[in-house]
Amino acid sequence: MYLHCLATLLEGSPQLAALLTYKDLQMFCDIVRWLREEIAATQPSWITTPPEALSIKVHNFLMCTLSITDEATKVAWSNFRGLAWEMSVATPDLDVQLRAYTLLLMFLRLYAWDGDHLHP
Repeated sequence: MYLHCLATLLEGSPQLAALLTYKDLQMFCDIVRWLREEIAATQPSWITTPPEALSIKVHNFLMCTLSITDEATKVAWSNFRGLAWEMSVATPDLDVQLRAYTLLLMFLRLYAWDGDHLHP
């Protein structure tokens, strides 16, 4: 990850530095990268930058996954959206695949699948 950028962003937000570990920030960036198309769908297609705010669904998923408050999730998005948005979508290595699997299990615990729809 972009350690220098992360360090700079964390210096400007001591609240997040106290709440989030490096692993949490990595997970945040992974989720944004994997949900980029869904996040981008909330704005016109000609806009290539991340939106100012997340949809409720994505916001709540990040909040639950990272075990942080509503306000901390908003601050994290505000501070890290640019970095997470710009991260390249490289072919996943084993570590990224394991992180994806862990997130999938967390997601499935949060939502019940009835065969057609997810229910919180």
